[in-house]
Amino acid sequence: MGVDALRKLSQESTGLILASASAGRRALLAQLGLKFEVVASGAEEHLEGTGPEKSATDLAIMKAQRVEARRPGGLIIGADTLIWLDGKPIGKPLDRSSHLGMLRELSGRWHEVWSGVALALRGSIFCAGSCTRVRLRTLSAEEITRYVERGEGSGRAGGYALQGSGTILIRELQGDPNNVIGLPVQTLLDLAASAQVQAGSSG
Repeated sequence: MGVDALRKLSQESTGLILASASAGRRALLAQLGLKFEVVASGAEEHLEGTGPEKSATDLAIMKAQRVEARRPGGLIIGADTLIWLDGKPIGKPLDRSSHLGMLRELSGRWHEVWSGVALALRGSIFCAGSCTRVRLRTLSAEEITRYVERGEGSGRAGGYALQGSGTILIRELQGDPNNVIGLPVQTLLDLAASAQVQAGSSG
């Protein structure tokens, strides 16, 4: 149902646009068999000290609205992913040193991965957050260094990716793995179904 709703809304708009250049998000959206365009929002990701779900959804909304302002009439998907450990956000590594320290901090511990998704359509916003709990293995210094040197975790919240060799870092995962990649697909499809219902009732 959700894929059909997303397809129908896309057809009724000027096209489906992903407001993110993330390769992981592009791949997940492509798996739905939908035609879409990628338009990076260019939004700076600043956290305002709010909780993880609000922070993630606020950033997703900001990205969607930035692109909607440039491409009115489109169906815009905004998304943002945050890592939360011990009540505080873990951002993206700034350099090699911060990347090593980030993985040392996450090693062997549970943390939360929050993704916010926003669907912007003709001035209306539909948004939701999704949480997945992840525990990394207890990693040796050599394992951390090798992973950092591969570069797979660069530019990613928490400094690691679920795809590629990052899979060997994970000991346990509770929740939607797509959320860790950056786009909780079922959450997106639920939002599309809600948007279609509202579009039908307002039409």
